[in-house]
This record gives sequence, C-alpha cells and structure tokens, in this order.
Amino acid sequence: MLDRYHADRDELIRLILAQREELAVRARQVATQATELVQLRTVIAQLTARLGALEQATKRPGPPGPGSPSGMPGLKPDEAAEREAHPRKRRETGYGRSRMTATEQVIHALDRCPDCGAPLAGGSVKRTREVIDLPAPQVGVTEHG
Repeated sequence: MLDRYHADRDELIRLILAQREELAVRARQVATQATELVQLRTVIAQLTARLGALEQATKRPGPPGPGSPSGMPGLKPDEAAEREAHPRKRRETGYGRSRMTATEQVIHALDRCPDCGAPLAGGSVKRTREVIDLPAPQVGVTEHG
C-alpha cells in the first residue's frame, strides 16, 4: 500500500492517473448498465401489456350461469370491494355493565397500623369491585309412571 503522506510527487501523479483510468472504466460500466436497464424496462412493459391482453381474453363476460364452472371451489374474487374508511363510533360514557345494588358489603380497611398498632382513621376508597355469586340451581327429579 502506498503511503500517501510520505510519497513523492511522481508516485502521487501515478496514483491519480490510475484512479482516473478506474473512474473512466466505472463510468463506461454505468452507461452500459443504464442502456440495459432502459431495454429491460421496455421488455417488461411489453410483457405486462401482453399479459393484460391474455387475461382479458380468458375472462368470461358476465356472471356464470347455473351449472357452469366458475373456477376453483372456494376461490375468492380478484379484488375486494373497497370501503370508505371512517373512524370508529365512540361509545357513551359508562357503557359497560351497570352495577347492581349490593346485598352485602365487605370493608377491607385496617383499624390499626400493622407495624406500630396506632389507630387508623380517615382515608378514602380508592377502588371497588363487584363480585356476583350465582347459587347452584336446585334440581328436581320427577318420575312419571
């Protein structure tokens, strides 16, 4: 590897000329590839047009009649009908299940501090929970003779 910081003038000129030749080679490659890209895009456009014409030629006009095959069973349509996107309707406040009248109330507040035993007073309810207990139904067995 050439030490560019300690090279003399002739070595630096040779390096610049080699780089210039390399850039010219790369520029010719890019031009060739650009020409090839244009040709390939033209071929792709022609093939796409031919494919579209073939699809139109094989497509049946109108809905199939009774008894005529309509393609693979379970085949879905090519394109789904587009729907207009609209924001979701907001529910009213408090839409969830309304609370029932409690038949029993359990208070879980402590009367005394568990560490020092001092009496506790004040405070407020932070959260409540409603638990619905369903009794097991009674089963009656009747024998008819």
